[in-house]
Amino acid sequence: MINEETGLFEVKFTEQGKKFIRKFVTISYTIFVLVLFSTTVSVIWSITTLTHKTPIEANDSVSFYDAIYPYTSILFSLIALTSNFYYVRFPRVLLRSIELNDEFGANRAFGLLFKGAMIFLVWLILDAIFLMSFSLIVLTYIYLLEDRLLIFDRSLG
Repeated sequence: MINEETGLFEVKFTEQGKKFIRKFVTISYTIFVLVLFSTTVSVIWSITTLTHKTPIEANDSVSFYDAIYPYTSILFSLIALTSNFYYVRFPRVLLRSIELNDEFGANRAFGLLFKGAMIFLVWLILDAIFLMSFSLIVLTYIYLLEDRLLIFDRSLG
């Protein structure tokens, strides 16, 4: 078993390494702003979809996908925003800990990166499940449509 007190190695950052971390800070803010914009649009659109149903649409039957889409859209948006929040904090905490020569701060920064990655993994898994479900719905619809067209074709002939 490895003694954690001695550590495996020391990490030393050169000016080039610090420069890359500063660039990562800039990129993470840019990504966060884009995710924030996308999330805002998605949530507004989902809430609008949920609250503005015309009387005709209210009486029409809605597919399961259409019924859950606004809720899943909001959920995916919040998960993406949370994940990106950790990605924004990671380089800031890491850069500050490097400047203060604080190894505990650097470890905390990598903990933030890990949390962001785990939340993103949850997002990917949920998205894959949602896309597979949607694909099954579409394939079922296509199969039923083809079956109806064949019946219609037989009735003409």
